[in-house]
Amino acid sequence: MISQIGLTLPLLILLSMLNCANHNMVKTGAISSFSFQKQILQTILGEQKLRHEDDVYYWPKATDPEAVDSTHLGTTVNIDYLGERLSNVRENRGTHCVGMSWQVCMSVLQDWAQAQNVTGEISGMGVNDMKDFVDKWFVKLKGAPLAVPPEMGAVYALTSHKLGKRIQLKKAQAGDFVQFWRKDNSGHSSIFLHWVYDKQGEIVGFKYWGSQPTTDGIGTGTEYFSLEEFALKPEKLVERSRFYVGRLSPGAD
Repeated sequence: MISQIGLTLPLLILLSMLNCANHNMVKTGAISSFSFQKQILQTILGEQKLRHEDDVYYWPKATDPEAVDSTHLGTTVNIDYLGERLSNVRENRGTHCVGMSWQVCMSVLQDWAQAQNVTGEISGMGVNDMKDFVDKWFVKLKGAPLAVPPEMGAVYALTSHKLGKRIQLKKAQAGDFVQFWRKDNSGHSSIFLHWVYDKQGEIVGFKYWGSQPTTDGIGTGTEYFSLEEFALKPEKLVERSRFYVGRLSPGAD
């Protein structure tokens, strides 16, 4: 029996929880007045929804000619950094998981950076640095097998470029970025919302925001670590040891 407590937490409750914990998110300097997780939640759950009525889920296959076009990164808006285009909206308005989680991260980071300097430069990162950040976020292995740290995706990108930190699983908070892998080795990049508990109070799953086939694009989903009767197939259960959590916090220790 899965507890329904928290399965439909509204944005205001999530933001209230974050307001109470803001003093733990940042330590010094310019970041002390900027609540990254609050901004992330407002971006994905606020009144200005990211999803356009024509958006769909689209994951390019290697056989798809568009797959070789590295400027379409599964985002709903064009994304530029320091004058260079990093992502164009696809003609079919297709989005996917890593594209949308990265878009949210970039939106919040750019808002923060532009408040700090007129150039919009993020933590001293040049264009090539940002492209490396993208490659790590998108788990571009370049022929290497899945392994830690590359398979950590968003978490690897955030920590490598000192834009965030890895968080222990049980300390995940709404607005954290997660990269997880299922028993069939399929993966997903998303934004954590809250845990799902069984009647004994044990964590058995989690709810997240992202772009996925089950919602044909942007929406929320729930997946499980255990209780196989709640999964379409046992191999679709998430491996707890491969559930990686990262918190956006540039400049934090």
